[in-house]
Amino acid sequence: MKPFLEKSISPPVLRPPTLSTPLRYGAAPVAVLAAWSFQYAILPEPSLAPFVLFYLAVVVASWLGGRGPGLIATVLSAALANYYFIAPFHEIRLSGPELVASLLFLGTAGSISLLCGSLRTAFDEVAENSQALREADRRKNEFLGILSHELRNPLTPIRNSLHLLGRSHGLDERSETAVSVIDRQVTQLSKLVDELLDVTRIARGKVQLQRTRLDFDGLIQRTVEDYRSLFTAKHLELDVDVQPGPLWVDADSARMAQAAGNLLHNAAKFTPDGGRVRVSLARDDAGRAVLEVADTGIGIDSATLARLFQPFAQADSSLDRASGGLGLGLALVRSLVELHGGEVEVFSPGPGEGARFTLKV
Repeated sequence: MKPFLEKSISPPVLRPPTLSTPLRYGAAPVAVLAAWSFQYAILPEPSLAPFVLFYLAVVVASWLGGRGPGLIATVLSAALANYYFIAPFHEIRLSGPELVASLLFLGTAGSISLLCGSLRTAFDEVAENSQALREADRRKNEFLGILSHELRNPLTPIRNSLHLLGRSHGLDERSETAVSVIDRQVTQLSKLVDELLDVTRIARGKVQLQRTRLDFDGLIQRTVEDYRSLFTAKHLELDVDVQPGPLWVDADSARMAQAAGNLLHNAAKFTPDGGRVRVSLARDDAGRAVLEVADTGIGIDSATLARLFQPFAQADSSLDRASGGLGLGLALVRSLVELHGGEVEVFSPGPGEGARFTLKV
């Protein structure tokens, strides 16, 4: 399952190791001595390119330690190469071609060490930022979990009180209207809180699927009937095309009904009055059950398609605000389906052209 925090940044795979300060600076003499030993063993008196292996030592020291160790390795390498591998051997020459060669090495190797050190610093910053983002995501999930529970606690007595008021006799018309409004708003609030709870449970890995041999065809037909009133209220044409007979899958009935219901609710919410929604169910060549929910709604632009299944992402903020919602429904669909080992996809030609969601499990 993909994490909810897709925006978190993971450090690159080929990142340098995290070392303590002594080890980082110790990398400079170790790398230089390793280069010197190898050079002395294979060619103690080279006629060409006496600095080649020392360039490698500078790169290693800079990559492991940063700019400081890289510059230290550069100076040590220049001294050892001048003394051991530039004729006349076993003495340091500070004039003539020997000095020019050493200065060229100091300049080029110093530039390499600065470059590698800068890359090392950049990798360290990315790792620190990634850790900070993961910590922020953890705290966000904890906050949402606590907030959801705190919001849910007072909802039960409110609903109970509304139930008692609804059964009371003698309420005037205005009171009955007020009770009806409060009941609708409490129902909407309960749905939002439940979505927040599901988000935090999935993010923490606390959702346990109760898998059974499930007739997916029957489940989809029941779910469509549960949501039919939404389509009727907006005068939407609802076409249901399912294959006859059972379509068996290994899935959690409640969670798959929740995923399918969210797709239906999304189609009803973003399809203008008088539009059309088509629900179809079949089995593909791989043996998976395939549910498609297609609408003639507001459509989705390409930029929104890329983030549509992320939490709090919304295709049309003005419409979503009017209809209510936190932009969690589709994120829950994706996560619940992926918990089952399935996948969910979306396609839209563009704004005003409708959308088609495909759920495979």
